[in-house]
Amino acid sequence: MQKQQNKSSTVDALLTLLADEDETIASQAEKHLLEIGEQASPYIKADLSNQPPEVRIRLEQILEQIEPRLLHNTFRNLPVDRENFDLIFEPALLAFTRVGFPDFNIKKVISQLSSLAAKVNNELQRWETIDDHTRVKVVRDVLLEKQGFKGISDTKEDAPNHYFLNWILERKTASPLALCCLIKLVCDRVKLPFQIVGLPVHAFLRFTGETEVLFMDPSFEGKFLTREDCREYLERTGFDFVEEYLEPLTNKQVLQRLLRELMDIFHRHGNTQREKELQSYLTIISRRY
Repeated sequence: MQKQQNKSSTVDALLTLLADEDETIASQAEKHLLEIGEQASPYIKADLSNQPPEVRIRLEQILEQIEPRLLHNTFRNLPVDRENFDLIFEPALLAFTRVGFPDFNIKKVISQLSSLAAKVNNELQRWETIDDHTRVKVVRDVLLEKQGFKGISDTKEDAPNHYFLNWILERKTASPLALCCLIKLVCDRVKLPFQIVGLPVHAFLRFTGETEVLFMDPSFEGKFLTREDCREYLERTGFDFVEEYLEPLTNKQVLQRLLRELMDIFHRHGNTQREKELQSYLTIISRRY
């Protein structure tokens, strides 16, 4: 407790010095805040609204440098399923959401996912006997038709927020890959074996059932796909069909693809700082897992 109070007093003093008219003093205060790093973050955020505009801008720039460090540690310590040699899906997606919203309400997101899973499960329980095709149709009907989740087209809009769980759960629109992730998170809770398939320019869902393998594209109103549909789609977009494209991505591959797609958005927007930040997370994941 005493150490925490001392830290608070130190940060408070540095925040006061940051507003000093002498730039040398202000610069030294900024340097020390950056050295304190993640432990200074909550105090800075609490004080933001009390600062004049010029100091607030400087504090926001300090936070932009501190927050990626926090996420570096998060991505270095993602839980792993040792049996399958893969990342555990939900913690990886929650960590990814912090890229866009560092302070999002994790408990609220988990509660929303569980609520959606309960709706899917309630609908499944209405059937005395149910085949694989009907299971997938129930998921489609509950999440896409009744709850109204939808995917943006691959070229229509590329705002970064369409990738982050908290934003998607509130606005109900997502990139094709992020929508697949949301549905998988919901269905994992009710033991429905959905996996994500990643074509070079699109993502959709694969359901490996008891009697058949089904493909469903949630970004196109939950349309069921055949292998021939996938072949035609690839040919229309200039790619040769490769059977391996229809194999499910690992959880690590999904996270890597999310980061790459987001990097591409920031590159198109000219935000090189964010692009480099995402590349650093991608490097950690590629080397560590």
